[in-house]
Amino acid sequence: MKRLRNMAKAPGVVLAVLAAVAFSSPTRAQDPAPLVSLQLPFLPGQARVQPDLLPNTMLAPQSREVKRQWAQLFMLFSPLSMREVMNFMAHKIPARPGLSVDQVAAALITRAEKRGFMLVDRYQMWRALEARTGQTGTPKVEVISICDPTVSRDWLDYAPEMALFVPPRIALVEDREGTIWLIMLDWDMRWLDTAGPPAFDPKLRAQGLERRDMLEDIMRAGANGEP
Repeated sequence: MKRLRNMAKAPGVVLAVLAAVAFSSPTRAQDPAPLVSLQLPFLPGQARVQPDLLPNTMLAPQSREVKRQWAQLFMLFSPLSMREVMNFMAHKIPARPGLSVDQVAAALITRAEKRGFMLVDRYQMWRALEARTGQTGTPKVEVISICDPTVSRDWLDYAPEMALFVPPRIALVEDREGTIWLIMLDWDMRWLDTAGPPAFDPKLRAQGLERRDMLEDIMRAGANGEP
């Protein structure tokens, strides 16, 4: 593995490995699901075929083996550990010292409702854990789900697979030092600017960035205890 990481520094080697995986994998050739979404448009001789999809159309599923191969390929050429990948995907800010989890949650929920989001669920995992195990004093973890159903419907029409991320969730997590962190999936859509054709829908891109800023505002309201 270390040797392969060193080889990855050479662009030609990277291209060769990608080509080998893309064209030579027996699993891929036998997989019944079309791999339209997994093709690499920059490989020579590989056609990029995009289906003409109607709104709310589900793509064909991919096999676990294909997903495993592509995940391993990504991690092979990534300098990040699995823990660092999780950190990269997260947006997080610490709450003001002295605030309780309940104070943070109350301010967050109030600001969310002011910004047009609906409270979907408030899961107090630490209370559920105490009720089930009888243990007390466990680090506090609470997950607050909020949603703007109109925007969510637009995203589901674009890709029903987006149901994975609906509704948006903000977690309140107490670390070993007693600091309360507010954490959410980073909804910054700008990384899709380099995605393959067709280009990402400009309306959804702008919508995603706007909602990301709104979620940031909601998080900061909770972190400061100021609804």
